Order: sequence, then C-alpha cells, then structure tokens
Amino acid sequence: KAKAKAKAKPEKERTRTQKRQAKRNEKADEWNTLAAEERLAKKLRTGKITSAQFQKGVRKSTRRASQGDDPGGSSDDSDSDDEDLSEESDVVKAEDSRWL
Repeated sequence: KAKAKAKAKPEKERTRTQKRQAKRNEKADEWNTLAAEERLAKKLRTGKITSAQFQKGVRKSTRRASQGDDPGGSSDDSDSDDEDLSEESDVVKAEDSRWL
C-alpha cells in the first residue's frame, strides 16, 4: 500500500517559487488574451474588420494562448495577425462593423 502511494506522488513536487511563477504566467496569459480581444473589438467598432473576422481573430488568440505552454510555440500563427484578417474580406459592411 505504501508503494502505491509513493508511485502516485510526482517525482519531485514543485517549489513555492515555481508555483508562484506559474500563477504569474497564467495571469499574464489571461491579460494578453484580453488585450488581443480588446484590440479586435476596437477594430470591429471602427469598421476596419467584419464580425466574421473578429470571431476568427478571437478564436486564433485563444488558441494561441492555450498553445503558449510549448516553449517552441507554433511559428505559423505568430506574425500573420493583420494579414489573415485583411485578406478574408476587403469590403466592410456597415451593419456588421458598427457595434459588437
């Protein structure tokens, strides 16, 4: 019974510093995601993007935040934010872009 209990424990528990750093990183990721969503919302309000582009950008930013755990990351999504949003539709409909 003691051996099973020992196997259930991780090899080495996280230190207090590691736990604090993980908490700080989680908060920073949440703030970065919120900031990205707010930037997209502002573009939508000003009529620079459509609601479909807004939804696509929000999905992309949340996916990027969830994949942020990888130290290497995915390089294909990193620099193409505005290009992806602008190539989808050049014509902005007034009814879609006025309000959230």
